Amino acid sequence: MRAAAVILAAGQASRFGFKPKCLEVFSGSPIIRNIILSLTRADVSPIRVVLGHYESEIKPMIEELAVEILSNPQPEAGQNSSLRLGLSAPVPSDCPVIVALADQPLLSEASISALLNAYDHRPVNKRMLLPMRGQQPGNPVIFESSVVSDILLMDGAYGGKEWRQDHPASVFEWLTSDPSYFVDIDTREDLQALLDSQSKTKRGKAL
Repeated sequence: MRAAAVILAAGQASRFGFKPKCLEVFSGSPIIRNIILSLTRADVSPIRVVLGHYESEIKPMIEELAVEILSNPQPEAGQNSSLRLGLSAPVPSDCPVIVALADQPLLSEASISALLNAYDHRPVNKRMLLPMRGQQPGNPVIFESSVVSDILLMDGAYGGKEWRQDHPASVFEWLTSDPSYFVDIDTREDLQALLDSQSKTKRGKAL
């Protein structure tokens, strides 16, 4: 076990037409299944998936995988409510935690392994790793178990972003050009553009 993971999949997806975008098919499988399998192959365990809106649709698609499913009873309270629920389940004290979004279709075993390797080689006294491309932050983030304790000691509106703002010297901004960490799906136009790009790449290789 190299790390634990929390996947946030409780959102309402209002910009996606109120549909569970993590169930959209990419590379032959629902996005959330691809993410779970990528984490599993990278030796990440336990993997906890926080569901809320659309739980009845998402759960049957992932429950046979090696995951623990957590239900957020108030997903309308925002993403930090799901994060805190996912972090509240115990992990070994020396185990780092990856926090991933459920709508990142390019995440792969290779990109998860690269993230873990960068974390293992982070500078001394850095407690959180944040992928960065120029000034653009990405996901997943990964942090020490002590960060979990810090977050949970604060009120319910406090999450990873707030922790980074309060502890800037403890954040390692890992510079990378890998698009896996920076592509997510907010709208149907986002998804279609990505599918079109993938199709063009395949056609180019065929030529």
